[in-house]
Amino acid sequence: MESLRRHLICLDRQLGQILWTKDFAPKLPESKYKRGNDSRHGYASSTLATEGKQLYAFFGISGVYGFDLEGNTLWNTPVGSGTHGWGSGTSPLHYKNLVIVNASIESQSLVALNKDTGQVVWRTPEIKSCWSSPQLVQVGGKQELVLNVPRKVTGFDPDTGKELWYCDGIPDGYICPTVITHEDVVFAIGCRKNTAIAVRGT
Repeated sequence: MESLRRHLICLDRQLGQILWTKDFAPKLPESKYKRGNDSRHGYASSTLATEGKQLYAFFGISGVYGFDLEGNTLWNTPVGSGTHGWGSGTSPLHYKNLVIVNASIESQSLVALNKDTGQVVWRTPEIKSCWSSPQLVQVGGKQELVLNVPRKVTGFDPDTGKELWYCDGIPDGYICPTVITHEDVVFAIGCRKNTAIAVRGT
């Protein structure tokens, strides 16, 4: 674990050549992966987010990072210190001037950060055993933030983090799959339970 490093790599999408790399040490101790304990995805499961001007990365207990397009660090904000044998796997979401992350493993919360400074704008607690990424859905001319959590699907106001609605969801003790949306309908599936649901936004 002492030799663990984080990497951000930029490739030329036509030629595949490496344009630049960013390497940095993580916060330790990280999740302890062991052979045979279902931790098969490693330390880099989260996908970057961008609005075309900056890059946003989530590295579990190492926090959320804002980078410029040359890989220079603009800010780094920790969102919790919790770890799990399955690691951290959710991806950040860009919305207006916010970067929103599901920090369920790190702090049992959904967290929104200012995209330019990394300062916490809002935090919604009680997000437990959830590895899914938040998604935006267009409902009645406005956007809602939807998260697939154990036993329910929940809609939040992305500007404030306030819960707008929830309904019965997948009856699992933990949730990994992220919802997908089509128009104003949200589709969710579970992990161990052979269950899928469709929910129309409010």
